[in-house]
Order: sequence, then C-alpha cells, then structure tokens
Amino acid sequence: YSEQDHAALSSEDPVVAEICQLMRDCDEGELKLAELEEDIQNEKGKEEAEQRELASREKAHAEREKAKSEMSKEVARLDERYESLCLQAQSNRSRDTIHEYLDILKKSPEDAAQFLQRTVDFLEDPAPLLC
Repeated sequence: YSEQDHAALSSEDPVVAEICQLMRDCDEGELKLAELEEDIQNEKGKEEAEQRELASREKAHAEREKAKSEMSKEVARLDERYESLCLQAQSNRSRDTIHEYLDILKKSPEDAAQFLQRTVDFLEDPAPLLC
C-alpha cells in the first residue's frame, strides 16, 4: 500500500490506523538504530586509532627511557675517566714540580727555597706535594 492508501484505510478503521502508526514508528526506530550503529562503529574506529596512538607513544617513551639510561651510564663512565685523568694530571704536575725543585736546588739552595715558597703559596693544598 502507498502512503495515501494507508491514510485512506486508517481513516476508516482504527485497527488499521494503529497498525499504520506502528509501521511508521518501526521504520523510524530502524532508522535511529542504523544511525546509532553507525555512531558506534565510528566511535570504535576512533577508539582503535587512540589505542594505536597510545601504543606508539608508549613505545617512543620506552625508547627514550632506554636512551636516557644508556646516556646516564656513559656520563658516569666519562665522569670516572675525568676523575682518573685529573688525578693523573695532578700526579704529573707534582712530579714535574719536584723535578724542577731538584734542578733548582742543584744550582742554588736559596732559589730552591724561594721556588718552594711560591709553589706552596700557589697551591690550595700543598700537603700532597710536600709529602
């Protein structure tokens, strides 16, 4: 039946009118259901995209944490190397100062005493050199 036929029949019989109204309500419900199902699919797609983005960000974060850990280890290793080289340089300076003092002492004890005084005045802690 066409919409006009339904209208004509519904005006004559209340049962037919109720059936026609129920059919229209059913059609509207099916349209709303289809819209809701489409909305659900769209939301699922968005959620999946967000999950992929989250996984990607978590992976990048883990990689940065790993790189940070490796760099921290490298910095610690370089700090140890720096301290070792500083101690070696200090030892070399002390040795060179002692050799220079001994060379000056061979020539002039007075000059050696002045050299030693200047050296002690210059150093923050002359004890390692004098020991």
